[in-house]
Amino acid sequence: MNKFNCYCILIIGFILFLAFRAETSIVKISGHNILQTIQKSKPFDTIIVLKGTYYVHDIEVSKPLVLLAEKGVVIDVNLKGNGFVVLSSNVIISGFCIKNIPVSYLKENAAIYLKGVKNCIISDNVILNAFFGIYLSKSESCVIKKNRIIGQSKKESNSGNAIHLWQCNKCIIRDNFIQQHRDGIYLEFVKNSFIKNNTSQKNIRYGMHFMFSDECTYIHNSFTENTAGVAVMYSKKIKMFGNYFGQNWSYVSNGILLKDIKDSEIAYNVFKNNSIAVYMEGCLNNVIKYNSIVKNGWGLKIYGNCDNNLISYNNFVDNFFEVVSNTSINNNTFQKNFWSNYSGYDLDKNNIGDIPHRPVSLTTYILEISPHTVVLFQSVFLDLLNLIERVNPEFTPSFLVDEMPLMNPIKIN
Repeated sequence: MNKFNCYCILIIGFILFLAFRAETSIVKISGHNILQTIQKSKPFDTIIVLKGTYYVHDIEVSKPLVLLAEKGVVIDVNLKGNGFVVLSSNVIISGFCIKNIPVSYLKENAAIYLKGVKNCIISDNVILNAFFGIYLSKSESCVIKKNRIIGQSKKESNSGNAIHLWQCNKCIIRDNFIQQHRDGIYLEFVKNSFIKNNTSQKNIRYGMHFMFSDECTYIHNSFTENTAGVAVMYSKKIKMFGNYFGQNWSYVSNGILLKDIKDSEIAYNVFKNNSIAVYMEGCLNNVIKYNSIVKNGWGLKIYGNCDNNLISYNNFVDNFFEVVSNTSINNNTFQKNFWSNYSGYDLDKNNIGDIPHRPVSLTTYILEISPHTVVLFQSVFLDLLNLIERVNPEFTPSFLVDEMPLMNPIKIN
């Protein structure tokens, strides 16, 4: 096809677009006639809702529309169902405050529920006291951005998730603020999606939780003060860059839990003040590099069913335990990490320690095989174990070793 034909097609397409848009209109509404206005509107109309509180629920959107709210618009569902139920592609919902979505043990009530749609945009909404905040089912190429979703969850059994995606593809979730739901962001059977610049905090289970979700990318998100941290499970080809995992403290809490993850890359993240910074179980062929792992209880827990993972160029700084494992066999590569507990030397001044570093100490090994010994760790027993290792280094478990420990921490942007 030559350039002339291409230009002709573009011009004809633009003329048809203008002709189609000429048939649409902008409608401003007030009072309580939202449902009627949506029903009477034409596809691709823009509906502007004027300031006020609207006691309405299950607002069905079954045609392409732009729904915009003036400042001060409140949709109060009054514990009677969903807020918006979107059944059409090419819908935009922006600027609403939606609140009081009821708990249900039979269905997923949500402030905004999208079912089987494409190319929808949900932006700049405030969602308060919702069972589920924004729920996407079997949807594609949708954007969820700049929403503020604050729940009142107290128990996991009667709580929903702030942003929930099920069987979705090519979605973008960015710049949302999330607090006090069961899980902040939940993805299941989601492919090729992009999650960026979200803040998810103080949720009663996970800040983010995803399973069976391949080829997704997570960049510059913050997950803090969540009861169980973040869980990444049963997925492959994941990229997690530049995220912050912090202050996730409890006996079950991880900065990030990696279970049955393969062919993925976790890099340039910060893990600080977590019970366990990184927990790995059943992981295969992953690269973990250029992460800052600072002031956690456990820096890394890596179990014996992990194989062929590369842990390199990370800063392990001031963790109570550097690395813990439940096996005497190591099939992973630890190389060129900085360990603040390293006590070796560097005679040739090449920034690589001249003797290997063994991050699994006798103390951590005993604790892992016999957890009840933790009660002794605030006693002279711990001091005695450390003394034994210093005097007789052969007692230090030698199965996991960094042969090339760095003498100085890595500068990570």
